[in-house]
Amino acid sequence: DEHRKRRRRRRMAWMAATRYERCCSSRGLCYLRPRRCHRKVALASSSSSPSASHSSGPHDETFREFVTSASNSSAALGYNETTNVRGLFAERDIKAEDEIFRVSLSEDDGRVFTDDSMNFDWSSSLAKQIIMLRRKRRRNRRIDDYDADYDEEELKTAYVNALPKEVIGIANKCCFYGNNRDDDARYELVSAFFEAMGDHDAKTELMKYRKQVSSGDQEEEYGWAVSQVFSRTFRIEDAKGRRAPRRVMIPIADLLNHSSVDEEVNVTWRVTEDLSAFVIEAKRNIRKNEELILSYGERNDQHFLLFYGFLPNVNPDNSIVLWENVDECLNWYQELCGADENDTKWDTMKYKCKRTLGLLKKKDEGDVDDDDGHANEERRRFILSPNAKVDNTTLLVLNEISGDNDMAIAAVRVRGKEILSQRFTSDEDLKIEIIFKRLMEETNMDETDVELLRSYRNRKRDILSEIV
Repeated sequence: DEHRKRRRRRRMAWMAATRYERCCSSRGLCYLRPRRCHRKVALASSSSSPSASHSSGPHDETFREFVTSASNSSAALGYNETTNVRGLFAERDIKAEDEIFRVSLSEDDGRVFTDDSMNFDWSSSLAKQIIMLRRKRRRNRRIDDYDADYDEEELKTAYVNALPKEVIGIANKCCFYGNNRDDDARYELVSAFFEAMGDHDAKTELMKYRKQVSSGDQEEEYGWAVSQVFSRTFRIEDAKGRRAPRRVMIPIADLLNHSSVDEEVNVTWRVTEDLSAFVIEAKRNIRKNEELILSYGERNDQHFLLFYGFLPNVNPDNSIVLWENVDECLNWYQELCGADENDTKWDTMKYKCKRTLGLLKKKDEGDVDDDDGHANEERRRFILSPNAKVDNTTLLVLNEISGDNDMAIAAVRVRGKEILSQRFTSDEDLKIEIIFKRLMEETNMDETDVELLRSYRNRKRDILSEIV
């Protein structure tokens, strides 16, 4: 019937887009076989994603038909003229709040990868689903014999085969590489890189991630699958608490590239109130041929470096830590003023400052110390962002202890200059370059990944230079 024919046409379009082509044997049997083509991972662009970057081929026209049909003629496959990164572009003028995609989240719909973990973490659950389909050999069958259920499995298999073949993200390239000795060498060198530039948050995040994935399969294929999962999943939450949060991978949605600049983002995603569907809709009016850009979240460079394998060209959410916590900030200012560290008057001033701003810890009142979550919250507050943007808590603390707004701003400048002189000197530059050389020679790290690490450090330097 017409519905069956339409499903078959869509499946054929998807296959053509994911390296499968239609062939016929000498006996007249039609089947699909893999195409021979390669894809690269985009490491950096103004609106990037860990999706593939490759030259256009004859199958693109067929894929364009599939995307256009799935998006109600709203979007089409295209390539960024500057970066050659694959993405989605508006096929027509789209009005704000218009629906572009709608994908069912029903458990009966097999087109979406859903976290079905019960006794293990979501990343392992989704990674194992990907590996299972990747290893499964396709069976040659007559095209007209595919039923609806098998179509869904074939679509997911084709999607998995179309994923980038490289492991994505510095964190995964440290934790899943070669044998255990090489794993340790690359991990230790990247950790030394973060330590040399004083980025304790990144070093801690890498250490926690390594511990998290150490209980899983250590094969490189598992690392590849986990890297795809971490860079492509959406977290589905029920605001009414009707079911636990879950993670999903949606093939169409991961064609959307990212930007950290709010003005460039023109689409958003949501889940329907009854949790039955995942919807992508226009955030504002979109002109025909404009690329559809989604925000992956307000993340700093650290997150994109470790788990996405690229750095946004502009990232207003990037930052550098000025002080680890309020005590470190106040003690530093006391030293800046030339006061003795045992001066009881300063102890009283610092206590009143924290009490006034609601920053007293339990230990300040004779109780037990706070947990790591509180410490992480403090570190988030005492930061400096691009365009010389200082977080409010830092300014409030320095304003309260100094009694003058101009002195507070001057103190931030002094701190920025101090960090520059400690972590970004010519000697530190030489130390970093030695680490980069060892990464390439001893662990065979790709030069593009080393350049990504170098850019990550330079962007931190630029933040400090702006305030100085």
